[in-house]
Amino acid sequence: MNDSQTNFDYLDVLLDEEKKKELRDKTCSAFAIPSHGVVLFFDVNNYPKSPENSIWRSKAFYKNIKKDGLLGQKPPQINNIINEIANILQNYSHLIWISRRAWDTSDIEFVWYLSHELQHLTRDRVNHKLTSAGELLQRNRNLPGMNIDESALQTTIPTEMDAYLASWRTVQRLLGKEKANKYILQNTQNGELKASFQTLQNHGLEQEYDVYSETINILQKHQSKLDEIIKDNKVLYRNISSIDSLISNLKS
Repeated sequence: MNDSQTNFDYLDVLLDEEKKKELRDKTCSAFAIPSHGVVLFFDVNNYPKSPENSIWRSKAFYKNIKKDGLLGQKPPQINNIINEIANILQNYSHLIWISRRAWDTSDIEFVWYLSHELQHLTRDRVNHKLTSAGELLQRNRNLPGMNIDESALQTTIPTEMDAYLASWRTVQRLLGKEKANKYILQNTQNGELKASFQTLQNHGLEQEYDVYSETINILQKHQSKLDEIIKDNKVLYRNISSIDSLISNLKS
C-alpha cells in the first residue's frame, strides 16, 4: 500500500490505531526520505530464536536491498513473504523492517526504533560506505582487542551512536523534552542496553557528534585484523576491497 503523504510503501501494516499511524507519519516527516523506493515493513512477528548473528533477532533494522540484498538465513515466514513479493522488491532500494515488539509497544519506543532506522536510511543515501563500515564493525564486535560489550554496543559503534542521537532528538521533538529525558534516565538504570544509554546521556544532545571521524578512528584502530576478515570473506564484504579504500570513501 502506498501512502501519498509520506512516499513510503507499507507491507503488513497492522497499525490499526490512528494515533500510531499519526506517530508513524510524524516520525517519517522528521527525516530526509526519497520520493520512492522505500519499503517500511511492520512485521506481525518477532524472531528471537534466529541464529545469534542474524539481523532478524533484532527489534528492527535498515538494509539497502539494492546494493546489499538480504544475505543470510531468514525465518521461514520471512522467506515466504520475500518469495511472494520478489517482483515488487526489485523496484525498491531501501527496506526498513520493524518487528512486532518494536511497533506494538509504547509511543516513545515506537518513535525511538523507527527513528533509529530512518537515520540509517538517511546516512546511507548520502554515503553507502558508512553503512558498510557500520555493518563490518557490528559483525566483528567480538574481535580480539575490540570485544564490544553487548550492553555498550549501541554507543561504541559510531553509526549506532549517531542513530541513537537521532532517536533522542526525534522523541524530544514529537513527545516533549521531559518524556524524552525520562526515557533516557530509565534506560540508564535498567535494561540490557544500560551502558549504551549511560554513554548517550553523558554525551547529550548539545555536543556535536562526527560519525565519519569516529568511524574512521575505530577502523584504523583495528585495520590489520579487519583487512584479514575482508580478504577471507569476499562474498560477504564484496562492496569493501580494503580498509584503506573504505576510509578513503568516508573522507570524500
